[in-house]
Amino acid sequence: MSELSGMPWHPFLVHFPVALWLFGSVQLTIAVWRGKPQWEKAAWAPLATAAVLAIPAALTGQNEMTARALSGPAMERHQDMGNLLPWLMGILVVLKVHTTLRKGARPLPGIIWIILVLAVSALVIYTASLGGTLVYGVLLNG
Repeated sequence: MSELSGMPWHPFLVHFPVALWLFGSVQLTIAVWRGKPQWEKAAWAPLATAAVLAIPAALTGQNEMTARALSGPAMERHQDMGNLLPWLMGILVVLKVHTTLRKGARPLPGIIWIILVLAVSALVIYTASLGGTLVYGVLLNG
């Protein structure tokens, strides 16, 4: 169960990967746009941390949904996206590490990383909005 002392962990944990991913996305975009390679490297720290923290956020979300027997189209969409996001985040971070460390590899242009990271950011925002709608529109009122 995702509750300790009556506290639901999913709403607590989920804010960290959301905030870190969005912060890293903005940092990466500014770094590439302004031509700051050190900032660009630094942007991957919050992105990687978000990818790792997305795993317990997704797992506790699964536990909350099961424990409370929640269902419905919005819940299923939120669940599907919540399960997909750690994979997408992780794949991007691993791909970045791979292309950075691989000898003789031609690095991908910064704009490609911006597009990929911002695409995941859009999915993060969409998933978060579904979660907010479920909590404030359905669970608290229903």
